[in-house]
Amino acid sequence: LQGREELIDVRLDGGGDIRSILPSGSPVHQGQRINWGVATNNILAIAPNGDRI
Repeated sequence: LQGREELIDVRLDGGGDIRSILPSGSPVHQGQRINWGVATNNILAIAPNGDRI
């Protein structure tokens, strides 16, 4: 939990993992299958050295 957001790890169908941000209090439970989309103008990518891409 970070401020008013929750950071969650999402496992994609192909086996990849990503970290996603949800509003605090969102009803998502571990192991639950969710429909997940991408707002391409809001993507935050971090390089292995910690820099934003």
